Amino acid sequence: MKILACTVYCSAYYQSSLQLPEAIKDLPEAIRYAEEHVNEIPLGTLKYIPDSDEISEIGCEILEFDETDTAETRENIREELLGRAIFDFIDGIKDLESQAETWEDQELANSLTRFADQYYPADAVREILEDGEGILSGAQKLDEKKNPYYYLEGFDVDGFPYVFRTIAADDLAEILHFIERTEVFHYLLPKYSDFQFEWVWQIQEEETSHPVYFYPMVYGDTELTAFLDKLQDWYLSGTNEKSSVSEFIQIINGLLHGYVVLNPQYLDLFMHFEEWKALLPKDGKKRYLETYEKIKKGSTPAVRSEYRGSFKKDAMKEL
Repeated sequence: MKILACTVYCSAYYQSSLQLPEAIKDLPEAIRYAEEHVNEIPLGTLKYIPDSDEISEIGCEILEFDETDTAETRENIREELLGRAIFDFIDGIKDLESQAETWEDQELANSLTRFADQYYPADAVREILEDGEGILSGAQKLDEKKNPYYYLEGFDVDGFPYVFRTIAADDLAEILHFIERTEVFHYLLPKYSDFQFEWVWQIQEEETSHPVYFYPMVYGDTELTAFLDKLQDWYLSGTNEKSSVSEFIQIINGLLHGYVVLNPQYLDLFMHFEEWKALLPKDGKKRYLETYEKIKKGSTPAVRSEYRGSFKKDAMKEL
């Protein structure tokens, strides 16, 4: 049995609104103004446009499984999905390495570097090898799990050959243990659930030093409507301060894209917390609350470079 693992792009539209200057009098002028300020329009609920799907050639891969044994086939698919999730996690750790050079806690930075270096998978250098930019030598040594390590000749790190090994499904247990150990530094690596690691999103507004974190969660339409109504009551009933309204819009946009705020600056979450908990979806609720409690006690969640920004259209394309 063959399966194509692929990425599909599609088009969508949404309803929204934009406040206009009083000087604008007619519709054509209003439309021109909106086109010039399109990034200021809050992102609404996306509606799929039928027949707009396009296959991306980037990242496509044919996976082959033996279909004579259904149980074995399911296990092969499971290992493939798990391997992809682990690859994404290691790729995230590599991204954090580049940030870690500026951290005050160099013990944590070195811990991340040492961990990621041993795992960098063969998949990640396949393109380099195909381009003929390096030569892959055979297995030079084995680790305690009998996994072969390889050397990429033609590349070196600090004078030593570039070393990596393939990712295996049974690496998950070691990765989860590493995530748990890292929390002693009050640093939260992503939680794992159903073949994916849940990375936190961060918004860092220019006018404040307060980073606002969001946790990935998926809402049904009814649950989402209830949450949006409650947020509107909390944010818009007592104040019209620009900063508070701006945060309200950011939180709404986060919800519409599957992210729930963890530490709002202008909403007294402690006062509304019981209602807030009741509005969280069951799937992921426990992981959200664990992350929330640790951030409240001073821990910092790991945020990848592409997960830093603002919930405006240009940033949300990365999702």
